[in-house]
Amino acid sequence: MTYKLFTKTLVLLLLLSSCNNIKEKDIKDEITVNLEYELKTIDPALNSSSYGFIYINHAFEGLLNKDTNNNIIEGVANKWEISEDNLRYTFHLRDDAKWSDGKKVTVGDFLYSFRRAVNPETASPMSYLMEYIKNAKDITRGLKPVQSLGVIAADEKTLIIELEAPTLYFLDIVASGGVYVPVREDIIETYGDNWTWKPETYIGNGAYKMVERKPDELIAFEINTNYWDYKSQVAKRINFVLMADEYIALNSVRTGDVDFSITAPPIGEIENLIKDGLMAVSDIIGCYYIDVNTKDKALSDKRVRKALSLAIDRNYIIQNIGHGKLIATGGFVPPVVKGLNKSFREESGDYIDINNHAKNVEEAKRLMTEAGYPNGENFPPIEINVGAGFYTTVMEAVQVMWKNNLNVNLRIRTVESKISLPLREAGNYQMVRASWTGDYNDPLAMLQIMTSDSDFNYGGFSNERYDSLIEYARTSTDAEKRMEALREAEAILFDEVPIIPFIYRTDFLVVSPKLKNYIDEPLGRYRFNYAYMEK
Repeated sequence: MTYKLFTKTLVLLLLLSSCNNIKEKDIKDEITVNLEYELKTIDPALNSSSYGFIYINHAFEGLLNKDTNNNIIEGVANKWEISEDNLRYTFHLRDDAKWSDGKKVTVGDFLYSFRRAVNPETASPMSYLMEYIKNAKDITRGLKPVQSLGVIAADEKTLIIELEAPTLYFLDIVASGGVYVPVREDIIETYGDNWTWKPETYIGNGAYKMVERKPDELIAFEINTNYWDYKSQVAKRINFVLMADEYIALNSVRTGDVDFSITAPPIGEIENLIKDGLMAVSDIIGCYYIDVNTKDKALSDKRVRKALSLAIDRNYIIQNIGHGKLIATGGFVPPVVKGLNKSFREESGDYIDINNHAKNVEEAKRLMTEAGYPNGENFPPIEINVGAGFYTTVMEAVQVMWKNNLNVNLRIRTVESKISLPLREAGNYQMVRASWTGDYNDPLAMLQIMTSDSDFNYGGFSNERYDSLIEYARTSTDAEKRMEALREAEAILFDEVPIIPFIYRTDFLVVSPKLKNYIDEPLGRYRFNYAYMEK
């Protein structure tokens, strides 16, 4: 079967036509976006933050891209073919693809970048997304050389990617950017890990280029006039500012200094923000959960972990803290993820009856008694790390629930994410308020992070059956049996409880009503290429 590229979709053409019209009006084409705090890196191969991809996908472009409706469209490749057996993808690079310094983008750039991403010396946290490519998994584990990666430069304009097994969502992964974008070998070899910290060295091939950077304060982008489609971009400058304080971020939107903020607003302000038209809610392919260190003595018994999960009144959190704007978790895979015919959640059902909290508490008490802690007797105080703001309030509610229902004492430790993550990576924690956002629309995007060898499985959970089910789902071409395997895998998570999901990811955004045409996508990688401010 051969597939040809559908170039610009009608939707995109209409949008661009609209963009041309708005240029004649009184608008402001400089956008200011608050992305909360300085990330450890915005290197496409090393970043693992969903917000980090916002920078990356403005500054870089992969073989494919997505339009305003998240349909797959051309990127550096302006046409492609897929072999009959779905194992061989051939991409043809456009002639006018250039880097922000004017150099031509080549097949060699992709070859270098993909090999770098799977090289164990790079230690890319996103290398698992490359493991659909032939030999990638063995390379990341040090079993094969990087030169054996199934990526071939057929000629100077043609790149061939060979897969380990048919993967129906592979184009979606490629089009999502991130680890699949190219980077420059000469830049990285010269500047090492510091290449992302200065405008002169953060060389990309996307629609925007970095023009200013002040650590912990600002990362500014302007249109990259060497980008093949630069004339279609509306926002001339995007100022990414860094404000972690919820009150400062909120007031900055109210005063007009910031147009869009990802920092969750103070709980007490949500109702007023809704009334003032400053609140935007975005449903994301993701989940907020409590990451449990299963190696910790107090939390090593799955009966205790299950009791803690059941004792949480998720509906209370939704109605009283989330103002009815959130969705309680009965599973781990969010409702927006596709199944066979309906959503995966609809087809799989829930593992926790969120509407029968009294029964859940009764079972939680039974489990604690069975584990040797009747009414919480002899159970030690436990601690959770959580960032300031909305989720501190959520954990304070959980603190009361665990005390009232199980007589378990919870200490809440306020820790910024940039500090909390290294603690998780070192296994130096009991519990952490965590989240995961999928990289494509499939249950596997959520469930694969809990395999024994996953870089994101910090709490020491390991289950041989779970691993085998996930591996089957990665490679199977039988859609029905594949979904059955994923359902069984999710059931194991709720039996072993290495994580305690409580709400599906919904971003509470503070957005100026004057901001128009930003792209709200289910991966949480917001785009501002066509955005503008009405004056």
